Amino acid sequence: MSDRNYRQDIKVDFARLEENLASQGGHYLYWGEKWANTEKKVKERKRKLSLRIRKNPDAFGLHPSPSESSVKAKIDDDEKLIELEWKLDVYKVAKEAFGHRRSSLDGLTRLYVAGYFSKPSISQGMIEDLSRRERENEHDRILNEERVDKNDEDIPV
Repeated sequence: MSDRNYRQDIKVDFARLEENLASQGGHYLYWGEKWANTEKKVKERKRKLSLRIRKNPDAFGLHPSPSESSVKAKIDDDEKLIELEWKLDVYKVAKEAFGHRRSSLDGLTRLYVAGYFSKPSISQGMIEDLSRRERENEHDRILNEERVDKNDEDIPV
């Protein structure tokens, strides 16, 4: 179908939102053009088949003046047309998926701006306060252990 894979292009790398946003338009354009070009091929194939069938209905196993429904049935039965229509459907889904990707990127950007992905930050004063508390807690723990040890000495064995 294509050397490029829309499943790879659609992925969002949260660590590179700016690159994802920058590439979004190009991805949408690429897959939208694939869809449009395939849609054009489908229409051309249908038109050419219709003309060929009407010019030479015997070659397609039809009566000399075939009905519209029998011409349409022969067109719809064409293997190349079936393949083109399948590609058209895939490209349509890919194009629509990039519209959804854009919405996702917008939402992720709003979350980023709101600080959703930020790491907690603490000031130097908070670090010093935490260190002081840890030292005091350690001091209290040592004193409590010493008290327990002294009480153990008072217990007769």
